[in-house]
Amino acid sequence: MAEFWRVKPGRYPFRNAEVRVQLREKLCVGSVLLDEIDVWIDDVEPAEAVERAKRVIRDRRAQADAVRAVLGDSPVKEES
Repeated sequence: MAEFWRVKPGRYPFRNAEVRVQLREKLCVGSVLLDEIDVWIDDVEPAEAVERAKRVIRDRRAQADAVRAVLGDSPVKEES
């Protein structure tokens, strides 16, 4: 399935200085959350903060995949 990014407002309704960056996977019906990070945008440009959060999520997922590969516990991947 296809992965995509979603940027949403923060969890607190009266605080505009926070956004949530989510990595989601598209399913046949809807999508599922794979990873999420909250980003404060008080002192940086929002686009820069979102790109940094995406990079952190990619690095975190790559590290988890590397650990799974070493341990031999890799998830089953469907062939398309």
